[in-house]
Amino acid sequence: MFPTFEDILLAHNIQISLLKIGKPKPFADLVIASICINNGEELVTRDSDFLDIAEVSDLKLKFIS
Repeated sequence: MFPTFEDILLAHNIQISLLKIGKPKPFADLVIASICINNGEELVTRDSDFLDIAEVSDLKLKFIS
């Protein structure tokens, strides 16, 4: 999948929300999360950065510890 303009815009908006709580994330992670959100997909990961992203967005997340 390639990111769309909507994915990039959502990633930017999520970063703004993360900055407000003092937890900015790498933009690549935000784009991955945005693609999942915009396509109604669940993200399965071991990367704990996505826990904070899910906290401020509609990301469906399955975290594997």
